[in-house]
Amino acid sequence: MPYLLRMYCQGAMVIAPAFLILLILPIVEWEVDGHRMSYADQWLSGEGIASAAALVFISVGTWGLAARKRASRWLLVFSPVVPSFLLAISPGAPTVETIASTVVTAIVFYFCLFHIRTVCEYLDAERVGA
Repeated sequence: MPYLLRMYCQGAMVIAPAFLILLILPIVEWEVDGHRMSYADQWLSGEGIASAAALVFISVGTWGLAARKRASRWLLVFSPVVPSFLLAISPGAPTVETIASTVVTAIVFYFCLFHIRTVCEYLDAERVGA
């Protein structure tokens, strides 16, 4: 695995599931856009489900990359887009700046995961030990 991809994947493989657990359990209050939110407020506003969806996409995507599953790249590309979509259908609609930043992030992820030669070679290579 290329060095930078490995570094990001290893971090996300640990941190995303840990944050998901903290998000689901009502033991931590979160700050969203500078506002403290209680557990109930977070889930009623739609922020909880949007954050959980992003964390699930990131977790499954990074574990899939480590297992050389080519399709897992799409989960990482869509990981910033899905929360904005979920927030758009909930009471708190995302701003234009939020939508623009998620689209730019998804485009950057796409080019990094689909067009960087070393990443493509890693995913095309045979399993370890071959």
